[in-house]
Amino acid sequence: MKEFTIGVGAFGKPDDYNPQDDPTVRVLASKLRHKLEDYYRSEGRENPVRIELPKGHYLLEFRRRAAHDAAPGAADRAGARKWWRGRWVLVSVLAGVLVTGAIWMVKLYQQEPTLLARTASLWTPELELIWRPYLDGSRPVLITIGTPLFTKF
Repeated sequence: MKEFTIGVGAFGKPDDYNPQDDPTVRVLASKLRHKLEDYYRSEGRENPVRIELPKGHYLLEFRRRAAHDAAPGAADRAGARKWWRGRWVLVSVLAGVLVTGAIWMVKLYQQEPTLLARTASLWTPELELIWRPYLDGSRPVLITIGTPLFTKF
């Protein structure tokens, strides 16, 4: 079964129909696929025969349901297992992020004395003379830098 054949035969498309330009068949096949999934998830849960339309194909498949699939609640149990599995993946990822953050904080803490020493070496008596009146005052300090040259300091 080809998309072109369905378009011409079932939907009355002209002979020069191009499936690449007109996605009607693909869209309707997708809708049918979703409707079948919804049906077998609810009303058709107990049906002994299941009709499927595989992705990328336009030929229906009829399958007998296995005994364990036909048991009531089997789909619910499978969904619950999948949810728990996803939850453990999420917990693992979060644990990895926390461990990475902790390692980063320890390394930053270990580098702090070196960083402080480098910054202190840049502080000169001239800078002390300029900034001491502002830093010793009782009013809050507001610093506005208008030249990007000083932002690296």
